[in-house]
Amino acid sequence: MPVNCGGLNTAKAGTVPASFAWLRGRAALAAALALMAAALLSAAASPFPAFGQPAEAMPEPALEGGRHEALMWRATSPEGRELYLLGSLHMARTSFYPLKDVLYKAFDRAGTLVLELDPGSEDLGETLNILTSKGFYQDGETLAEHLDPEVSAMMGPFLEFLPGGADATMKPWLAAVTLSVALLEKNGYLIKEGVDRHFLAMARERGMEFVELESPSEQLGIFADMPESESLLFLKASLLELKDLERFMDEMVDSWKNGDAGRFEEAFFATYRQWPELAPLLDKVIFNRNRTMFERLQPLLESSSKPVFAVIGSGHLVGPRGIPSLFAAAGWKLEQF
Repeated sequence: MPVNCGGLNTAKAGTVPASFAWLRGRAALAAALALMAAALLSAAASPFPAFGQPAEAMPEPALEGGRHEALMWRATSPEGRELYLLGSLHMARTSFYPLKDVLYKAFDRAGTLVLELDPGSEDLGETLNILTSKGFYQDGETLAEHLDPEVSAMMGPFLEFLPGGADATMKPWLAAVTLSVALLEKNGYLIKEGVDRHFLAMARERGMEFVELESPSEQLGIFADMPESESLLFLKASLLELKDLERFMDEMVDSWKNGDAGRFEEAFFATYRQWPELAPLLDKVIFNRNRTMFERLQPLLESSSKPVFAVIGSGHLVGPRGIPSLFAAAGWKLEQF
């Protein structure tokens, strides 16, 4: 079982109702999903190379300004504590693996795996309670009644992927999550192939401790507690990305594979730069969480005798307000591989 660093409890759940079949094992409706990441599934083993590389085989990070191999940073404190920060893609294609050796060698040196949350969690009771109470309109109201003509027209091509179609009663934020997962899966991006799941399978094979920084209800609450106006903006942002999904994901995946943090940042935040009215969402779904995860990593790093290996959504690592930048501001030495 994972350790929860957020101090938050999740209720035990029984059977997931049929109407929520898409949620089975996807307790974490991560904020990154809105930006083409995803909810997470329970862990299952995936192919990975043999591990156990000696620590001395660990290659040095790239020099500042040099060419990088991976969207991964090594953070070293003034006292010598080490943290590896690897950007995750929560959904990937089967052909994505194996990853570059440098990632596995870094993982071999670590004593603890840190994730945003446990993707194997079956504690769905509280999650389902939030969905049923805050994810749907009541008394016969439909999503369509709350959409302006622009967003209603944008929804048209995607109604077939939304339970209930034109008569769906989902609130905008839940419709955005549902459509994002459905369209990514249609394009071959599988939750079972997510980078976090890949390393969690390895950690479980070794009996390695893993720690979660957030809880499913905490992540879900970010969306569920949005005012209606922000929920509608959230749906609009998702629809803008979904209409050009293949190009969007190709750009993100290629920049991830080549360790091009600047290019990844540009692709990840492009919609928000193009539509300034969406910018307020970033504080809630990205930047506030960056600060929280940074703070929750501190006690883990202080207590660990070996390097910590953290796999966190890539959007949380890039840019001047990303988690690596927060460590740099706190006096840690940051080097990207």
